[in-house]
Amino acid sequence: MNELSALILKQKGITLTPELKEFIPTDGYIVALDRDKEDFVGIKNVDKIEKKLKKFSMLATTLKCYVGVWVAEKEQRIYFDVTEHVESLSDALYKGAQRKQKAIWDCKNKEEIFI
Repeated sequence: MNELSALILKQKGITLTPELKEFIPTDGYIVALDRDKEDFVGIKNVDKIEKKLKKFSMLATTLKCYVGVWVAEKEQRIYFDVTEHVESLSDALYKGAQRKQKAIWDCKNKEEIFI
């Protein structure tokens, strides 16, 4: 398991730049772009994390956005998607609802906001 995979599992999620460096905004909200681009691996398949990260890094570069990764322990899955950083709560909620997201991420309070 590489260092980034270990960090993802330890933190239970992460937002990464297209270059796969940790992105830690102190305000605003993280909103996924498109559920159709979401993918996952089984939580026990940590050897597949790196391959998924490369795939999503290329997507994030093309779309000029970020890579979102989170661990869903209940489902035993690690999810990957492409995300954007949105400053306004109302814009983030609107975009999240339009994109049929279950939640957005509040960067300041480090918590999910369910839609």
